[in-house]
Amino acid sequence: MAALSRPILTKNDLAVLVHRAPVLGPFPSAPVVQITWRVKAVHGTLHTVAMAGHQKGSIQLRLPVASTPERVLLAASLFDRIVKTAYPSLPSGTITMVVSNLNMTAGLRHYGTPARKAIDRLIQFVIDPETETARHPDSWSIADAFSDFADDLASLGAEMWTPKRKKPIAVFGPTFAMEIKRLAREKKPAPALRGTTIVYSAIYKVGRASEKSRYETARIEVDGQTYDVQIRASKSGPFYDAAKSKKVFSVHVDAAWLRAADGRLFFDKSRSRLTHIESWSPITGANLMQELDALPPDMFADFDYLIDDELESHQ
Repeated sequence: MAALSRPILTKNDLAVLVHRAPVLGPFPSAPVVQITWRVKAVHGTLHTVAMAGHQKGSIQLRLPVASTPERVLLAASLFDRIVKTAYPSLPSGTITMVVSNLNMTAGLRHYGTPARKAIDRLIQFVIDPETETARHPDSWSIADAFSDFADDLASLGAEMWTPKRKKPIAVFGPTFAMEIKRLAREKKPAPALRGTTIVYSAIYKVGRASEKSRYETARIEVDGQTYDVQIRASKSGPFYDAAKSKKVFSVHVDAAWLRAADGRLFFDKSRSRLTHIESWSPITGANLMQELDALPPDMFADFDYLIDDELESHQ
């Protein structure tokens, strides 16, 4: 705790401080866990005790079980996916996440009008996904995010609440999972781009999505998000070997990309297929300079012209 410049507490006074820290990983939209501490002054000494108090947010994901790192990560990943794909233009830090311990509640808080409107639309989507997607076609990305987490949410008995209501606005059971997957499948827009994309990622996991699944998937990272992507038939062997090594590989993907409302492209895992992987290792700056020095000089004959043209295009 930072030193205090002057006494602000007297004996038996209480104050509440809020400490913010990233949730288990570098999420670009910066979801935040807020941990509340109770601070008490006793004979001039400050004592702090972490409180597992019930935290409120504009919209809350509630579980009938205690919070664990895995469950907090599940909530953070779900909300982060929604914010990144559905509202990519929101300023960083304008939506934060607060977590309470028992029973687990993960709530979103907004800071500013754009963030408030984004959460309002998320609430309307959760209440009536079909109508909201018909009214705002770009809300399909919210359905897609929920569809990827639907089975996990259903298995945990998750519910979505808003603080002012006396009952949940959605119960994530098997019926919800089935309906949200159908909506995500039927309302999916046509790909904006399709072709080979090379992704540099470790292979985190390989296997079948379920016992009844007919195909195998590999978990890779694309633009800071992890996805379980289907492996092209009879090509899974090298992916199993790569998962054991925990190294970064050059992963070749027959990828589909969708375009968000603001023009940004995002990865469509359901229409993408992993084709093959290749070994890859980062090059040092010294080795890069050696390789450039070994190239024939005429390769850079037009380099100055390219720089001049680029500079002129930005004037």
